[in-house]
Amino acid sequence: MNRVVRHDRNAPSNRTQREPREAVVIVNPVSGDHDPPPVDDIEQQLIGHGITPHVVVTDTGRDAGDIARQAVANHVPLVIVAGGDGTVSQAGRELVHKECALGIIPLGTFNNIARGLSVPQEIDSACAVIGRGRLRAIDVGVVNASHYFFEAAGVGLEAELFPVGEEIKSGRWLRLFDALRLAFRYRARHVTIEFDRTVAAARAQQLARRPAGRRARTKRYIRRKALMTNIANGPYYGSNFAVAPARLDDGVLTISVYHDFNKLDLLRHFRSIRGGRRRYSPRIEQYRAASVRITSSGALPVHADGDPVGTVPATFSVVRAALRVCVP
Repeated sequence: MNRVVRHDRNAPSNRTQREPREAVVIVNPVSGDHDPPPVDDIEQQLIGHGITPHVVVTDTGRDAGDIARQAVANHVPLVIVAGGDGTVSQAGRELVHKECALGIIPLGTFNNIARGLSVPQEIDSACAVIGRGRLRAIDVGVVNASHYFFEAAGVGLEAELFPVGEEIKSGRWLRLFDALRLAFRYRARHVTIEFDRTVAAARAQQLARRPAGRRARTKRYIRRKALMTNIANGPYYGSNFAVAPARLDDGVLTISVYHDFNKLDLLRHFRSIRGGRRRYSPRIEQYRAASVRITSSGALPVHADGDPVGTVPATFSVVRAALRVCVP
C-alpha cells in the first residue's frame, strides 16, 4: 500500500500558525537554461509557503548526493532539489528508505522524474506543491542491489549510446559522429530474460491479447535477439522519450525488448515517442515484473539512469514505496 500523507485543511493550526518547516534546498546552477539560477525567487516562494530554506549550491565543491546525505544525518525533514533529473537522482538515492522527504523544483532540460509525478514545470507552482506537503511513496529501481535508478535502466545499444548522448546534450556536438558510428556498428545480440513470475503473468497488455500458449503459462524466461532491452521504472527517460506506459508507484518494472528492429526502425520509433508522445511500436515486446535477470553470451553494457554500471549478467529489481516525494 502506497503511503500518502495529506494535511487536513480543517485542522485548527493553519499555515500562519504552524511552525515553519526546515528544508535544505539543493540548487544546480547549470541545470537547464537558467542564467543565473533563480535562487532568490525560489527562496521567497518557499518562505511564502511556510518553509525555512537553507540553500546550498552544487558548485561549492559538493554534489547533490553529498548534500542530501548530510541533510539526512542532521535529521532535516525535507530536501528540495532545484535542478534536472541528474541532480534529482543524486539526491534521491540518499533518501531511499529515509524519513527525509524529497521536493522537486524542475530546472533541467527534460525533467523526466518531475513529469512522471505530474509536478508542475513552473517554479511558483512547483513551490506551491511542496508547500502543501502532500507526500507519495514512489518506487525505485535497482541494478544488482547496488545501483538505484528512477527513470530507466537498459542493456545493449542504449547503454552504449547513453553516455555519449549526455555529452552531446551538454554541448559536445562533435560526439554526435561517435554516436552515429557506435549505432551503425552495433549488432543485435542474443539475450536470455528471466522473470520473477511466469511469462504469461509478465506479459503486458498488448501481448496479453494474444494466446499465451502452454509453455508461456509455465516457463519464466524468454530468449531473444535484441538491439536493446529497456527496464523502465517511470514513463519517461532521456529526451522526454515516453519509453513505457509505466508508473512510479505500481510496484513493477516495465521491460521492453527491441527484438525485431533495424537501425532505421529504431530511429523512427524514438522520433515518434520524443517529447512525451505515446506511440508504441507493436514490434516491442513489453513485460511487467518486480525483478528480472538478463544474461548473454557476450559482455553487453548496462546503464542505470544513464550511468554505466558494468555488463550482464545483471539483475533489475523494484524497491516498492522506497522514497517519499512531494506531489500535487
